[in-house]
Amino acid sequence: MALNNLGLVASKTGDYQQAIEYYELSLEMKKAAGDSILMSNTYGSIGDIYVIQGRLEEAKTYFLLAKAIQENKNKRDELTRSYTQLGDLARLQGQLPQALEWCSKSCAIAEEDQLWQARMACHKCLYEAQRALGNYQQALQEHETYIAVRDSVINEENAVEIAELEAKLSYQAELQAAAAKQRELAAEARSERILRWLFLGLAVILAIFSWVALRIGRQRREQNQLLAEKNQQISEQAAVLEQVADIRSRFFTNVSHELRTPLTLVLSPLEYLLSGAEKLPKRVSNTLGTVRNNANKLLRLVEELLELAQLESGNISTAEISVQVQPFIEQIFNNYALLAAEKQIDYQLDSSLSGNLTIQTDPARVEKILDNLLSNALKFTPNNGAVSLTVQQITAEEGERIIMQVSDTGSGIAAEDLKHIFDRYYRGAAAQSSENTIGMGVGLALAWESAQLIGGTLAAESKLGQGTSFRFSLPLTISPQIPSPADNDLTTATKIITKSRTDQRILIVEDNQALQTFLCEVLSDYSCDVADNGAQALELLQAAQAEESPYHLLLTDLMMPVLDGNELIHRLRSDDQWAALRIVVLSARNQPTEKLNLLRSGVDDFLTKPFSPEELHLRLKNLLQHKINSTPEQQDEPTVNTSISHWLKELEQHIEHSLNTQQDLTASTLASAFNLSNRQLLRKIKSATGLSTQQYIQESKLQLAHRYLAQAKYPTVAEVAKACGFGTTRYFNRVFKERFGKTPKDILNG
Repeated sequence: MALNNLGLVASKTGDYQQAIEYYELSLEMKKAAGDSILMSNTYGSIGDIYVIQGRLEEAKTYFLLAKAIQENKNKRDELTRSYTQLGDLARLQGQLPQALEWCSKSCAIAEEDQLWQARMACHKCLYEAQRALGNYQQALQEHETYIAVRDSVINEENAVEIAELEAKLSYQAELQAAAAKQRELAAEARSERILRWLFLGLAVILAIFSWVALRIGRQRREQNQLLAEKNQQISEQAAVLEQVADIRSRFFTNVSHELRTPLTLVLSPLEYLLSGAEKLPKRVSNTLGTVRNNANKLLRLVEELLELAQLESGNISTAEISVQVQPFIEQIFNNYALLAAEKQIDYQLDSSLSGNLTIQTDPARVEKILDNLLSNALKFTPNNGAVSLTVQQITAEEGERIIMQVSDTGSGIAAEDLKHIFDRYYRGAAAQSSENTIGMGVGLALAWESAQLIGGTLAAESKLGQGTSFRFSLPLTISPQIPSPADNDLTTATKIITKSRTDQRILIVEDNQALQTFLCEVLSDYSCDVADNGAQALELLQAAQAEESPYHLLLTDLMMPVLDGNELIHRLRSDDQWAALRIVVLSARNQPTEKLNLLRSGVDDFLTKPFSPEELHLRLKNLLQHKINSTPEQQDEPTVNTSISHWLKELEQHIEHSLNTQQDLTASTLASAFNLSNRQLLRKIKSATGLSTQQYIQESKLQLAHRYLAQAKYPTVAEVAKACGFGTTRYFNRVFKERFGKTPKDILNG
């Protein structure tokens, strides 16, 4: 047991070779004792380490040894672990049907015996296997089952209690086995003593027997006490390890978010300074430009980390829109023409697509993939080399597809590295030894996962010293809206906007001058004025109102100098004279909770950068068209989006009432209260806020708790947690701090 514990600690701290040595020593002792059940556990632990080290065939051997023992001994609870381990291993080896078979066997036992931890592991295993096979519907079902099992059992309090109980049961079983062995040895010793002292007479034998019995009893009591203390220590260690894993996961996400804010605050002043670059010395403007470029690189790395965190949590989605493929690809390709020219690289685009071909896809994902492939190709190709992008339409077994192949004559990728290039954080030996190839190893991983999200594939071929070729396959889904031809000097997105000049006025509030120009071009069929910040916007709005030529719509960013978008919106919605003004937010900040708060404040619509110009144009057109079609009496009434805001307020009021009256608060009871089905309620909340029903309920409870704490409505944090529907104070403290960055006690004391 001590060797097993040492192996566990070594594996948790990453010393895998030491862990294997401890496990092997433990295994020898268990073999000598003939304890096959404990042997099977050790086989499984060694197999897990071999999987981490990439020694998959050796891992499989140990998993099969464990499985054979467990099947022979009919240890069903432990057998589920071996089945799940074999399933995960088969998936890593690309044997996906075999992976499904192993995981399904584990789930069959787990469901029949109601083993909740085994159910979580096997359904997660099935989810990974189905996703790898491309069976996204089945993968979604397995993921939902996994989440349901986890959420139905685990919170912070229950997790600790369950971990302690399992540890106690496990070590109690080992204790009973040790006690049985102890009794067996004691019996043998007693027999030997009786035989040895038999000739000394019955009196001597009885005395010795009594002494031995008392000694054994005392030793057993001492041993039981030691095992109980050890059991308590292991339980505490298990709880600490689980908390460390949870903290590490939250730290990864929180650091990325925390970096994003100061980076934005670095870039905004730089843009402001560089907007007057003609007034600065050339050396200063060049230095500021260098700072801005590197800050943008760091911001992109932070965005990649955030996106990886979203992918790991499953909280990421795609947005399909109409894209005219040929000009869209040309635009991405041309972005790197200057870099290619600087390195004197032969940079070629060869496309056989029709110029009018328009498909439905997520352009942001496609652009992310091509940007990564082209930038890597130019980065690893020496001067005077060649980089090409070949685009063609093919017919495959799965249907029509567009193939985009990026090839270079760079240094190539070693065979041992090629199979890992899409793994997160992986960097090959060549990359690690070169000063010019510093990176985190997340770009290609994101490109691969982006391809999977939009139904595509990404593969690579390479020969060391000769070059590399990446093949991106994208499903061809013809768009139902075919754009009409337009001038060739416009961007793809601008081409598909039908212009019809109107006399309606739009005020654009944006501190980026390049974006101001582009927005004015996109919205050129309206009368557009621009403001660099909220303060300028208020002056223009007041002036237009005084001239009796008011603006009909305000399009604003959030992060701006002088007066930001949030404060501008608050001032406008607090003054009745701006009740008829439509307000649309266009921002790079895309957190669902921030969008929810803006919609609550009376914003008519919310778009996230990067945006589709066609979508922006259509949304503004619909908002302004609604104003034209309304009667004079209706024009001063709240907009359709304001009605959504009112509905959200009613929803929050119902949630608060349910909590105050201690009624059940679930998705089903909420849907029933508003005469909706669960699915209808989910769709309505999702479209308005971007949150699921459970996420919205949780957010509402946290907002209510924040208000109660700020108002000091209850004297203690525990009473606030109970009033807002949180089962335990510890869980409430954790989720509250994750949401607001402060503990409930900080708010209450403040």
